[in-house]
Amino acid sequence: MRVSALVLFFLVGCAMFMTLSRQEIDNKNLSSLVLTGYGQGTYQYSAVETYLEELRQLNLNTASFLFTCYTKSKYSSEVDCNSYDSPGLEELSDAIVLAKRQGFLVNLRVYVDLKDFTWRCHWNPKNKKLVLDNLDQTLTKMAKFAERRKVEVLILGAEYCQLTKTKYKKEWQNIIRSVRKEFHGKITYGANGANDNNVEWNRIPFWNELDYIGIDHYQPLPENIQG
Repeated sequence: MRVSALVLFFLVGCAMFMTLSRQEIDNKNLSSLVLTGYGQGTYQYSAVETYLEELRQLNLNTASFLFTCYTKSKYSSEVDCNSYDSPGLEELSDAIVLAKRQGFLVNLRVYVDLKDFTWRCHWNPKNKKLVLDNLDQTLTKMAKFAERRKVEVLILGAEYCQLTKTKYKKEWQNIIRSVRKEFHGKITYGANGANDNNVEWNRIPFWNELDYIGIDHYQPLPENIQG
């Protein structure tokens, strides 16, 4: 009986993903707010349902989920996606499926944060080859995850200002090539949009390898908001 139950569960799980489809987005304007994923339990059903209802009320068409991995500090090269600080993949999967079943397009944003709260733009690992290899492995795994769930857009990191310089173009081309082998939706990268010493967006050497130019722009809110 136990074997039969396990087989039935496996077949039901496969059927769930087989019914998902990827929407055509070439002629669509995507509008969204990001549900940020920090820690296990982030994507509990009730939280995701509330988020999707907010998207409907704002007339937005895209659910955007964040999968956060971690490295220890400014100079560290490891990429850890399995700690308690990262969202659970099972809950993330359920969130994506729920959003798609309700008719939303889905963005999946994958990036590495620093546990000591240093801004990613200042992440300057000593062994950059190692960290780029680690990013390749991480993003290839997440590309497989996203493809199975027919995610529309996969975002390959954000604001890695010290890792996206021209001299690392070949490594990023390899990463993008690995991702495209596994994922057949659209891909982009979220470059820092500040026009200061941290400017990144205007010097990314691999924009031509991606489907979209992605810019993280932080617009300050006005001091007095009438509402």
